[in-house]
Amino acid sequence: MSDPAVLAEPATASGRWLDDVTRSALQLIADALVELAGFEVAAIGVVRDDEMFHTAVVSGGEDARARMSGAAAATATIDAELARGEAWGRFTFVPADRRTHAREPAAPHRPGTEDSWHPGDLLLARLYDSAGELRGVLAIDEPEDGRRPGSERRVVLERFATLAERAIVSALERARLVDQVRLLDATRDVIRQASSSIGLQDVLERTGQALLASYGSTGVWLRLFGVEDGAVISSAFSGPRLDRSLGADEIAERAAHKLWNRQQVGALYADDVVNFDDTEDRRTVQASVRELGIGSLLLVPLGVGDECLGSLTVARSPSAPRWTAVEMSSAFALGGDLGQLLFDARAYEREQQVAQELQALDAYKNQLITNVTGELRRPLSAIVADLEAIRGGSLSADAGQALGAMDRTTARMVGLVEDLVLLSRVTDPDNRLQPGRVELVPIVHDVVELCEVATRERGVTLRVQTPATLPVAVLGDAAELDRLVVNLVSNAVKYSREGGTVTITLAARREDDQDLVELVVADDGIGISEEDLGRLFTEFFRSTNPAALARPGTGLGLAIVDRIVRRHGGRIAVDSTVAVGTTFRVLLPEAP
Repeated sequence: MSDPAVLAEPATASGRWLDDVTRSALQLIADALVELAGFEVAAIGVVRDDEMFHTAVVSGGEDARARMSGAAAATATIDAELARGEAWGRFTFVPADRRTHAREPAAPHRPGTEDSWHPGDLLLARLYDSAGELRGVLAIDEPEDGRRPGSERRVVLERFATLAERAIVSALERARLVDQVRLLDATRDVIRQASSSIGLQDVLERTGQALLASYGSTGVWLRLFGVEDGAVISSAFSGPRLDRSLGADEIAERAAHKLWNRQQVGALYADDVVNFDDTEDRRTVQASVRELGIGSLLLVPLGVGDECLGSLTVARSPSAPRWTAVEMSSAFALGGDLGQLLFDARAYEREQQVAQELQALDAYKNQLITNVTGELRRPLSAIVADLEAIRGGSLSADAGQALGAMDRTTARMVGLVEDLVLLSRVTDPDNRLQPGRVELVPIVHDVVELCEVATRERGVTLRVQTPATLPVAVLGDAAELDRLVVNLVSNAVKYSREGGTVTITLAARREDDQDLVELVVADDGIGISEEDLGRLFTEFFRSTNPAALARPGTGLGLAIVDRIVRRHGGRIAVDSTVAVGTTFRVLLPEAP
C-alpha cells in the first residue's frame, strides 16, 4: 500500500495539540471520503504555527495509519511538490515521475495503461478559510479501480473537496475557539488567584503556581524591574528546580522592554526564535535552554500603558508542542492584566511604606512634644508661683502694669503647653479612647459661663439653643468633648466683630439612618477665605487674613477640635464667607 509520502516525514511535535472532539470530527470526514470517493487512503493535514503540515487523521489500512499518523511536512516542501503538478480544481495532481519526494513502492510497480495509478502519484487539495488563509491539506491515495481520475470523476472529487473544506475548516475553527476558551479560563484563574492578594510578593507567588497548571509548563519565573540586583521575585516549578538566570536577568529586562514596545511576546527554542531579534542575547539564552534540557521558553512582558514593569518567563519540556498563536496572544493579554495587578500591588506597598513612615514621624512628633512640654511645665510653674508671690506685696502702678503683662504672657505660654499636650494625646494611636456616656447640654452651658468675661469685653451676644427636656448624650471622653466645645465657642467669640452675635445650637437628629448629635457654632465675624478653608484644621496654621493675625492664637485650637471629632467617630464641616461670618457643624453618634 502506498501513501502521500510528502505527508509521511517524521513528526517533530507531540500529537496532543488537537482535542479529541475535533480529531473525531476530522476522522469522520476522512472516513467518508474513503467510503464515498472511491479511494482507499485519505489523510488530513493541519497547518500549525511552526509552518508545518501536521497529519491530524488518516483513514485507510493499518499500514497507512502506522506510517502517516503524527507525521509532519514543511509547507515549503508541499508547495515545491505541487508546483510540478496539474491543477484539478481544488486538487493538484503530481505524477510520480515529476516528484522529488515520492516514496518507493514496497513491491516493484508494473506499468499498466496510460491512466494507471502509480504508487508515487500525489493528489492533494489545499484547504483555505473564508479569509483566504491556508489551514490544511487533504491528500487521497490508491483509487479502488487503480486508475487516475478522469474528467467526470474529477468533478465528483471537486464536490467532495468543497464539502470537506467547509467541514474541516469549521472543525479547525472550533478547535481554535476551544483553545481560546481554555486559555481565557486559565488566564481568568491566574488573575483571580493573584487578585485575591494585596501584597506584591503574595501576588507573584500565587501567579507562578497558577501559570504552571494553565500553560502546562515546567517552570515559571516572574521578574519585577527596578528592584535590587534585578532579582527574580518569584518562581515555581512542576519538576526539578531550574537555574533561575537562564542566561541573565539583564537579558530578560532588555527583551521585555523591546517586546512591550512592540506589543508582542517572544518564544525561544533550542534552534529557533519568534519575535526575539537580539542575536547575542538569543545565543546566550538558547545555550542555557540546551544545557538545562528545556524545550522552549515564552518571554512575556508585564506592563501598564507605556511602562514595562517586569517579565514572565514560562518554560516547557522538549516533548511539549510549540507555542501556538492563540497561546502567545493569550499570554500577552495576561501580561497586561498582571502588569496592572503588579502596578496596583506596588502602589499599595508604597502607600503602606509611606503610612508607616508617617506613623513613625507622628510617634516621634508626639514624643518630642511630650519631652518639650515636660521641660516647659516646670519653669512655667515656677514663674506662675513667683508672680503670685510678687502680687501679694506692695506694688507701684507701673510695677502692677508690668506684672499684668507678665501674667497674660505666662497664661498664653501655659495655654500653648496644655494645647500641645492635648494634641499629642488625641493623635497618639496608642492612646485609645475610653468612652463613657457624656451629656452635652451641661457642657455647653458651662462653656457659655466660661466665655462670659470675653463676650462682655467685646460686646458679643451668646445665644444658646438646647433641648429643654430631652437628654443629648454621646459616648466619649468628657474632658475632650468639653475642650471641643470650648475651642469652637471661644474661637467664634474671638473672631466676631464687636457687638456681634454667636449662636450655639445643640440638637438630636437622624441622618443617613443614623441617630446623631449636632452641635452648630455660628458667628457673624470676619469669616475665612476659601484658600484658608482647605488648611483650617492643620496644626499651627494661622489665617492669612491680617484681621485674624492681629488676634492672638497658637493655630492649634481647630486642629485639636478636628482630632477629637474623629476620635469620637464624628465629622465636622465649616461654611464661611469673608466679612459675613463662619458656621461650624459637628455631628457625633448619639449614645444609645
